[in-house]
Amino acid sequence: PMLPFAFHEELLTAEVTPAALLKNVRPSETFATYYPLHEGDTSFQWNEWDVLKWRSLYLGATPLSPYPVHAERYEAQLATPLQAGQTIRYFSTYAPLSGMPAFYTEEYVGKVYAKGLEANDYTWGQDFLDGKWLRTEAVHTVRLVVDGHPTQEVAVTTDANGAVYFRYYIKDKVTVSTEDIRLQALGKKDKPTDAPVILDDIRIPMLQKQQLSSYSYHLEDTSVLVRIAENRQLVHSLHSVVDGVQVAATVLASDTTVTSLAYPVPRGMTRQATWVIEARDIYGDLVAKWAPPVSTAEIWTNVPTYLLDAKTVLAIGYYGGKMQSAQILVNQVVIATVSGASLAQTSGLATLSLDLRNHVQTVHDHVQLLALDANKKPLDSVDIPILYTGLTVTSARQQTNPAQVLVEGRLDLTSVPATAFARPMDLAQWGRAFQASVHARDLLLRVLKMERQPAATGEVYVFTLQVEDTTASLTLPALLRVNLQQEQGFPLMLAETPVYTALLKEIQPFIIRTEQGVYVKGAFDTTIRARFSGKISLQLCVDGFLQGSLAYWEATATEWQHYAKSWISHSDQRIEVIAYHGTTIIDRQPVPLYVASIKSVSTVQLGKTQSLQITLAASAERLTTLTLYRNGSRHSGAGGYANSALEEKQVTFYVDATAFALGDVLTMRASIADRVLQEFSLQVEVPLFQSAVFQLGKDYVTGTYQRHTQPEWQLALLALQLNGDVLSKVPPTTDSDFKYYAKGKILETSTVRVCGYNANGQLLQAYPVMLK
Repeated sequence: PMLPFAFHEELLTAEVTPAALLKNVRPSETFATYYPLHEGDTSFQWNEWDVLKWRSLYLGATPLSPYPVHAERYEAQLATPLQAGQTIRYFSTYAPLSGMPAFYTEEYVGKVYAKGLEANDYTWGQDFLDGKWLRTEAVHTVRLVVDGHPTQEVAVTTDANGAVYFRYYIKDKVTVSTEDIRLQALGKKDKPTDAPVILDDIRIPMLQKQQLSSYSYHLEDTSVLVRIAENRQLVHSLHSVVDGVQVAATVLASDTTVTSLAYPVPRGMTRQATWVIEARDIYGDLVAKWAPPVSTAEIWTNVPTYLLDAKTVLAIGYYGGKMQSAQILVNQVVIATVSGASLAQTSGLATLSLDLRNHVQTVHDHVQLLALDANKKPLDSVDIPILYTGLTVTSARQQTNPAQVLVEGRLDLTSVPATAFARPMDLAQWGRAFQASVHARDLLLRVLKMERQPAATGEVYVFTLQVEDTTASLTLPALLRVNLQQEQGFPLMLAETPVYTALLKEIQPFIIRTEQGVYVKGAFDTTIRARFSGKISLQLCVDGFLQGSLAYWEATATEWQHYAKSWISHSDQRIEVIAYHGTTIIDRQPVPLYVASIKSVSTVQLGKTQSLQITLAASAERLTTLTLYRNGSRHSGAGGYANSALEEKQVTFYVDATAFALGDVLTMRASIADRVLQEFSLQVEVPLFQSAVFQLGKDYVTGTYQRHTQPEWQLALLALQLNGDVLSKVPPTTDSDFKYYAKGKILETSTVRVCGYNANGQLLQAYPVMLK
C-alpha cells in the first residue's frame, strides 16, 4: 500500500507540479529484474538496480523475508514448494532526493506457472535454441526476451504424435554483454492488439563453452579431476546433479589461480545414473555444465600414454562388436569420429590407431576417447595421459617407521622446455612439484636431495624423497606412484614402483671368479625384522629369473648368506636377493657384481700431485675407464685404458691430491660404458719419512722425516711394524730425526715398516725400513 508523503514546498515551481515530479521520480522502467516462478520452486530471486528504503514480499497473505545473495541479487526462501496459480507480490519504497520521505514506487506480481517450456542447454556461440512444450494447453508461438526487450515470435511445430517442439534462431539476438535471456510461450490472441497471453516464462542460462571439463571416472572412484578454464573468476561454486536432483554443492576457494581440483564423485553412482556438474557464479546463476564420462572398461582394453618427446602413433585396444562409433576429443573438441564401418563388429580384441601429433602440444591438452552406441550415447570412456619420459624410481624402501618410505630415483628434464616446466629453485619448490600416492592415498612428501649430474649428457638429476602416510602404516604389498607436475592435474612425468622394506642391508659386492665369489652376504635390519614373525626366506633372482631354492632364516638371525656361484659368471648380469615373509615379497635388493679388474694401486700421498701406479689384473671382461671417487663423489677420471685377458698390465693415473684431507675416503672404479666392474679402496698417507735404515746387528732403526704446516699432519709418535705386528710408540728424537730401539727384534727375513702417528693417534704413513 502507498505511504502518505508531502512535497517540500520549495521543490514546486510553475514548471514542476506534483504530477510532473511524480512522473520523473517514479521511473517507467522497473527498479528490479524478477526471475520467473514455477511450481515446485522453493525460492524467489530478483535483482535490485538502485538502493531502496524498504521492501516487502507476500505469498498470498504470508509475508516473506528477503536476504541479500550478493551485490544486487536478493532471494526469499519459501517454506513449502510453490504451486501453479499462486502469486508473489513485491512492494518497494524509494527516496529519490535527499530530505524527501521514501514513498511507494512499484508493485510486482509474480505468477507461478505450471511447467510448460523445456529448452535445451544454450552455449554462447551456438545458432539455435531448441526445446519442447510439455503441457496439453495449446501454445501458439515462442519468443525471446533479451534484457527486458521482446524479440520476434516464432511458431511452434507439432509432430505426428502431437508433441510440440520449437527451434529459435538465437545467434544474432544475444551479445557478450547480454545479462538476462527469457523464453516465453504465448497463447493465441483474440485480436492483434490484445496484450500477449503468456503461458510460461523461463530463464535461459548462457553457458560458457569449454569452461568446465573433467577426466573420466570409474564408478568405484571417490573423486575425479575437474578442470576450469582460465576465466576461473566466473565460477564460484560447483554443484553435483544426479538424475536431475542436486546432491552436493562445493564453494570454491577464493584463489582464482587454482584451475583444477579433485571433485567428489557422488555416492552410489550406477551405470544408469546421469551425473552432471554445474558451475555457478557468485549469484548462483548457471554458467557451465559438464557430464563427466564414466569409464566402464566394457569397450576400451588399455590406456596408452602419449609421450610428447616421442610422439608415437598410439594403439588402443577395444572389444569388437560393442560400439557403433567412437569419438576422439581434444580439449572438448571432436577432432575425429570413427564410424561403425571402420570398427570391428565381431566379438574379440581389436585395435584402433590414434595419431595425435597435429593436435596435442602440451601436457595441458586433454584427450578423451568415447565409445558410443547407436543413439550416440557414451558406453565407455578413457583419458589418454600426456607425459614426458624421464622419471625413473630406482627404489622405494619402507623405513624403521613403517609409515615412511625413502624413495630414490633419476630425473631427466633434457627434453622438457622451460615453458612446460619452470625449474624449482630450492628443495621446498621441488617438493611441491612432486606428488606420491600408495593405495590411492596421497602421501606427505619431502625432497631430501635433488642434485644435478654435471657429468651426464643433458639435464639430469638424482633425487631422494621421503614420503609418509600420516593416516596409517603402509601395508605390503604396495605400489608407489610418483608424479612430477607443474600444477595439480597436469602431470609431466609418471613412475611406478613396488614398495619394499629396508630389511636387507650391508650387502657385500660379489666378486666373480674369486674365493669371495661363492656366497652373496649381508645382514638383517633387526628393527624391521622384528615386525615380521616367524621365518624369513631368501631367493636369488638372476636376469629376471628365480634360481636355486629358498633359504630360510630364523627370527634370531642377524646376518645371512646365499649361495650364488653357479649362476653368476659375468658382471653385466642383473642379480637381486628377494626376501619373503610367507608368500609376500618384503624386500628386493640388487647385488653389486664386481670383477677383479684392479690388482693394486700405489698409495695416494696427500698434499701433492702424482701419478698413481696401477696394476690391472688379467681379466676376460674389458675395462675402458678409471675414475677416482673422493668421499663418494666423483673427483676425476680418464678413459682409453685397456686390460688383457692373458696378463697383468701396468698403467698410470694422474691425481691432484693437494686439496685432499686426512680422513678422506678414496676409491678407484673400473668401468665400461657406465657399468662399474670394480670399486677398489685406495690407501692414503701423509709423506713424512725421508729415510729409515736398520743395520743388522745394531741397536736402532734410524731415519729422517719432514714437518708440515697442517697440525694434523705433524709427526707426534712413531712405532715399528714388524711382520704385521705394531710395537710400542715413541716420540721422534728431534724435529727432523728419529731412532727406534730394535736390538734383537729384526732378522734378515723380517718385513719392517716405521709407522708415524699424529697427536690424535691417526696413522699418517707406514714407511718401509731398509735392512743392511
